[in-house]
Amino acid sequence: MTDPSKINPIVHVQASAVSIVQKYIRQCQKNLPEFYQALKRQDFSFLIQEAHKIKGTGALMGVMNLNMLGERIEIAARENNLKEVHSQLDALAQYLNVLTVVAQE
Repeated sequence: MTDPSKINPIVHVQASAVSIVQKYIRQCQKNLPEFYQALKRQDFSFLIQEAHKIKGTGALMGVMNLNMLGERIEIAARENNLKEVHSQLDALAQYLNVLTVVAQE
């Protein structure tokens, strides 16, 4: 499992993007229950698709730890590895709870 305490919880973005990134983080937090439900159903297609979105959007917004976690979830889902998907979802949930968005100077 990715240890969330070892992932930098502060992300710096352009001042004009702070509210957009914060809104995206809140949306990710709201969507987490759907991930866990998909995990229970072993709906790997859903997990792959949604993790891929997190991976891409994280990279686009400059939140590279979201990109990394999305990629890890996607890989684990492609391998049908329930335990690793669960572990990475937990890491994602913990990271989203401590993530702070700061405007770059």
